[in-house]
Amino acid sequence: GDRLADGMHAIVEYHEPASKNSALGGMDVAAKPENRVVYEESMRTGQMGATGIIDLAQTGPDGEPIKGVVLAEPIYRGGVVPADESERIRRIEAWVAMSIDVETFLGGWWNEAGFPWGCVLTDADAAPDRRDVFHAHAPGGQHAGVNLLTIPIAVGGRRWDIDVFSPGPIVADDHARADMTLLLGLLISALLTGIIWSLSNTRYHALKAARKMTGHLRRSEERQRELAFKAEQANRMKSLFLANMSHDVRTPMTAILGYSRLLEQELGDHASPLTTEALSAIRRSGDHLLGLINDVLDLSKIEAGRLTLSLETVSTQDLISGCLGIIHHQAEDKGVDLHAEFVTPIPAYVSADPTRLRQIMLNLLGNAVKFTSSGRVVLSVWTGKDGEFCFEVRDTGIGMSGNEMDRVFEPFVQADSSHTRRFGGTGLGLTIVRHLAKQMGGGIEVDSTPGVGTRFTVRIPLEQRGEKMIDSLRDPGTDIAGIDDPMPAPPRLARCRVLVAEDGPDNQRLIAHFLKKAGYPFDIVDNGRAAIEAVEKAESENKPYGVILLDMQLPEVDGYGVARALRARQTNADIIALTAHAMTGDREKCLAAGCDAYLAKPFDPHALLEEIKRRYRQSRAA
Repeated sequence: GDRLADGMHAIVEYHEPASKNSALGGMDVAAKPENRVVYEESMRTGQMGATGIIDLAQTGPDGEPIKGVVLAEPIYRGGVVPADESERIRRIEAWVAMSIDVETFLGGWWNEAGFPWGCVLTDADAAPDRRDVFHAHAPGGQHAGVNLLTIPIAVGGRRWDIDVFSPGPIVADDHARADMTLLLGLLISALLTGIIWSLSNTRYHALKAARKMTGHLRRSEERQRELAFKAEQANRMKSLFLANMSHDVRTPMTAILGYSRLLEQELGDHASPLTTEALSAIRRSGDHLLGLINDVLDLSKIEAGRLTLSLETVSTQDLISGCLGIIHHQAEDKGVDLHAEFVTPIPAYVSADPTRLRQIMLNLLGNAVKFTSSGRVVLSVWTGKDGEFCFEVRDTGIGMSGNEMDRVFEPFVQADSSHTRRFGGTGLGLTIVRHLAKQMGGGIEVDSTPGVGTRFTVRIPLEQRGEKMIDSLRDPGTDIAGIDDPMPAPPRLARCRVLVAEDGPDNQRLIAHFLKKAGYPFDIVDNGRAAIEAVEKAESENKPYGVILLDMQLPEVDGYGVARALRARQTNADIIALTAHAMTGDREKCLAAGCDAYLAKPFDPHALLEEIKRRYRQSRAA
């Protein structure tokens, strides 16, 4: 039972005998006002309470509710009745209740005793029209006769009167009347004693059961807390391991992938076939390892429910061209034709998380090329009937059976286990893609025929930004062919001074090479304190930096401290965070410290230069 004055309930949890009271389990026995009052009063007084004659929850053979009385005794936490009423209300835990079918109980007892008298049980506290509770006729069926005596009794805070009468006129001396009174008094006392003993015995067993359940519950709660603590500890250890693994692998990968790109560009056509193949192998292996790391981190975020979206205005033209450009060399090496087609015009700009939207498109295009040995891969885009951004990637690859399609979105699954050995990969990509599409409010479908090809269709409701629509890519050949070559910055951007705050010598040289080639003037510092001093000096000389490339793990003062210090002195430069940490919350942590953008290592030099260009243009426009 629960406190009733606060709008709570008295729910039946245990009932005996189970065979007759099974319907009571889970019932709110205080739902009716005439029942509710006995639980409230007994709770407030700490004494057993009784209802008047009411319809019991149990029914008779005819299906009608049985008329009877409910006795209820309160149980308080600790097993002791508090002295103060407010404390009794606060500490109520349950009630032990007994329902009595008065007609069956008293009638059977009275008739079996063979008394030569009749009796009437009256509820003296009830309304006049509801006072008579029980009638026992005298032998011969006569209902009334000479009233012999009235015996008042008190049960559950109510007064009850038992009137005993004879079937007809009798002459009785005072001695006979006294004997009869004594006999009836003893019998009725025995009856009440039996009722109270039964209720007390029930209360004892209820308290015993409650203590036992409380002990079990306490032990269960302690066990649950222990398991929850261990699970949380294990989850923290896993997150720490993934974070450290990500950082320790990403940091050298920045130099490995960056220098392989640099060598490819510097050598160009002068590289020997062996050198070209070696550099290509380095890049492929590095990209593959980086992809595995990203997939594991993303799956970890999904499992923890911490994968979040960051909405920005996205150019659909840049999105499509960029994805095709990244996959272009892979398709070209395999002799697979790769192109895009516009089924209908699409919005030029949409509101989306650019990283995650690009991740979906790249994964599907990459898979299509991976599983296609010859033929073509086509990216089709269109606007759905409800305004969704829709795209489809279809290929002429190995295809899948119906059973394989059913399992293709499961973690660590590829269409065939042998495909993992033949084509590589963990089988996490499509799991992540489906989750991302769903998180954006959309979905992904697959249709495939073995030996013919596969088609993945994605529909995502993205808000259109502006009214401009496009139905083709601008100079797609240039976008695709030149995607890996960082282009020199336009002359008007050359005035943008860049500060590079990076403590790794390899990464310093790498970033310096691409900035120099793009025409940006720059300075390099290797710790956080030097970064703050360099910005202060540049501003005092009226030669402020336009963009700051800030490694977040700098010595002396880390990148977060540098960003906060620069924002505190109202530095206007755009700060681009460079970090090998890519776990949930790392991006948000960088932005909260005052950074304007976030790039995870290893970064694509082209993407870095594009970010510098975009940030500087925005600041100039402002």
